[in-house]
Amino acid sequence: MRPIAKNSTDQSVVLRIIDATDGTPEEAVEHNTSGISLWYRREGGSVTAITPAALAAANSAHADGGIEHLDDGYYRLDLPDAAVATGANGVTVGGTVTGMVVIGCYVPLFNFDPYNGTNGGLSAFTGITNETDKIPTILADTAELQADWADGGRLDLILDARASQSSVDTVDGIVDDILTDTGTTLPATLAGLSTHSAADVWAVATRVLTAATNITGGIADAVWEEALADHSGTSGSVAEALGAAGSAGDPWTTALPGSYTAGQAGYIVWTNLDAAVSTRSTLSSAQVNAECDQALADYDAPTNTEMVARTLASGSYATAATQTSQGGTLIGIVNETDKIPTILTNLAAVWTTALTESYAADGAAPTPAQLLFMLLSVVAEFSISGTTITCKKLDGSTTAMTFTLDDATNPTSRARAS
Repeated sequence: MRPIAKNSTDQSVVLRIIDATDGTPEEAVEHNTSGISLWYRREGGSVTAITPAALAAANSAHADGGIEHLDDGYYRLDLPDAAVATGANGVTVGGTVTGMVVIGCYVPLFNFDPYNGTNGGLSAFTGITNETDKIPTILADTAELQADWADGGRLDLILDARASQSSVDTVDGIVDDILTDTGTTLPATLAGLSTHSAADVWAVATRVLTAATNITGGIADAVWEEALADHSGTSGSVAEALGAAGSAGDPWTTALPGSYTAGQAGYIVWTNLDAAVSTRSTLSSAQVNAECDQALADYDAPTNTEMVARTLASGSYATAATQTSQGGTLIGIVNETDKIPTILTNLAAVWTTALTESYAADGAAPTPAQLLFMLLSVVAEFSISGTTITCKKLDGSTTAMTFTLDDATNPTSRARAS
């Protein structure tokens, strides 16, 4: 968008308006078209409405808010002078029309007139003053430098004293001699430094490399035979760890409990093995086996049928004496069968006991009893008024719950309201 000088008057911008559905240009918008709304916003400010006004033609005189179609959906819009006043560096212009899209614009605001080819609309450039009176001072300060550059000055003499062409030629000849020597004399000198052929050199190198294969073994031997005392000073080193392990005491020669504390192996062994194992029993292994075999033979285990029948009938499987002779496996079973209700008794109690009337709150999980009362309320007594269904409690008058229908005439859903 073209820039505008700040504080200009009677300025206009161009907007475009297209159809909101297919994007085709709208060419019939007027200042009073239904739903038209125009505005501008200066940088850092708020949106300000522009009151639309009529324009007779595209070249009519400026009128704040005047809007007129140009062609192909482009419209001239006359801005209020306040839109381009000083205090902001730009202004955005836009709007809306019912069923259409208004493509707005942004206008940069300059401190000068970019269309004034003479002085940009400025009477003077702020901050730039007449400094021509300082030119003599500058010339006086640089007089010495000017003298140095003058013919015969210091800088001029230095340049005059540069190497002559003959000096350059001499240096070039010396360089040529050096190149000649390095191409003839030097290679011959290097060739005479040794009479050994390449094959001789490689033969010697092969022997050296072969001998090096024994180096690894020698290094390993030297490492393992090195005294640890010479290398145990570095914290965390292998030598320190090996030295500490070598000086540690033999745990099998340490008296118990000694310095061992709870949780350590020495303490556990001393605490639990406080007598000779041989003193714990005088029975031989054969005698232990015989006792176990006899106990298994004496035990008469009841069958599942006997266990169920005898427990339900008498409350115990056997007499105390029999229990004792059988290892006491059933001691503690008492006759409590009179306290166990039958299934039919339980069912009768459930179906003949009246429930306490209660209803769960909206959104809360109900108990089984609450759920039954809520179902009864929904299908039993209720009233409908408009979109509200009111369900009653057992007394037929007190409200238990309410529901809201989505339509009073043709409802398709309902939601609980309370």
